[in-house]
Amino acid sequence: MPVPVRVLSYRIHSLPRGYRIWLLSLSLITIAIVCWKPVADYGLLRSKESTLEAELLPQDSEPLDQLLLEDSPLPSPADELDQKIEPVTGAYEHWITKGDTLEGILNQYGVELAEITRLAKQHPALRYLHIGQRLRWHLDEQRQLQRLRWQLSQREVRYYQRVGDRFTEQREQLTGLWQQQQISGTIATNFANSAREAGLTQQEIQEVTKAFQWQFNFRQLRPGDQFELLLSREFLEGKKAQSQLLAARFRLSKRAFYAIRGEDGCFYDQAGLGLAKGFLRLPTLTRYPVSSAFNPKRRHPITSRLAPHNGVDFAMPSGTPVVTVGDGEVVQSGYSPTAGHYLVLRHGRQYITRYFHLQQRLVAVGQRVKRGERIALSGNSGRSTGPHLHFEFHINQRPVNPLTARLPAAEELMGRERQLFLAKAQDVLRYFP
Repeated sequence: MPVPVRVLSYRIHSLPRGYRIWLLSLSLITIAIVCWKPVADYGLLRSKESTLEAELLPQDSEPLDQLLLEDSPLPSPADELDQKIEPVTGAYEHWITKGDTLEGILNQYGVELAEITRLAKQHPALRYLHIGQRLRWHLDEQRQLQRLRWQLSQREVRYYQRVGDRFTEQREQLTGLWQQQQISGTIATNFANSAREAGLTQQEIQEVTKAFQWQFNFRQLRPGDQFELLLSREFLEGKKAQSQLLAARFRLSKRAFYAIRGEDGCFYDQAGLGLAKGFLRLPTLTRYPVSSAFNPKRRHPITSRLAPHNGVDFAMPSGTPVVTVGDGEVVQSGYSPTAGHYLVLRHGRQYITRYFHLQQRLVAVGQRVKRGERIALSGNSGRSTGPHLHFEFHINQRPVNPLTARLPAAEELMGRERQLFLAKAQDVLRYFP
């Protein structure tokens, strides 16, 4: 039977003063312990949640390029035209065009600016690249530059080789004989096989397909379609060493397509219109904050293993419209436990874009799309810590930073440049009666 409050109060006050102080202190300590434990437990819980959130940040939780290989079919679509010229990991090539710089070219493939600056400081001539020159370089697994080949002209080549923290230079004067050659052929099964039968190397085949990549789909060529090429080839001791495509024509059933190399290294049609199609920089109608940047050297914070983030994550609400950055074709559409709902688009022969963690896909495989066309709604599907869009841009089957990569732009010659080109085009077109 509970003791009434009045009786309990009387008994406490009847105790000696020392006992009353001891009892009051014990009561206060008990109350403090009871109140402190939930606060401590809540603080510990929040600490654990904060640690978990830190571990699950997009840049730490989405090593997509490793995981996707395990559970989803997302390699860059390839066919008989995509055979590699050099079976060497980290091999790259670039023709210098208007506005190119050594920093801009190498940095978009993951080479650090400090390393590029060190190379240019040791060899200042590399700061003065000219249109029409060619660069070839090799990177190791850590994305460090190992060697660089700079072809200044058809007669001069310079080689740069890493030795510790420095790069040595070696110069070579080419003594080969350059000749113009005409090659023609008819499509029997596909362009790659017919071109090889006509005497083209794999490198020459790729140069042709890149020149015409925006004009038509090579996989849709039909038996009986014809091609005619004008090449400049170098011969060393009677053997073919290298070549350059000067002009070409494809004659399909109802139309002829031309590609003529200009002085800037780009290809134009017979009227001086550029063949390249331009790209949008962002896959959204408005700009959204970047929650995880492109980082090919990223390492997992716990395992320290290389876990590259080969795209850019944009934080945006679910249901935000996603647009294609360029004209192209949908080549893959599906769902992956890591990428969620995803789309893969091919633009010409050189370019692939990927869109992950979508809420809804609005296009189907095989569908042709135009730059700026809505293709999906962003979401939070797959392995994702919050609503965002993971966007990748690949050039020649290698990921680049879509925010800094040098993208092709639609070109049109004007003024004196156009007059000079048209005069050259008239001279070249006599090879294609």
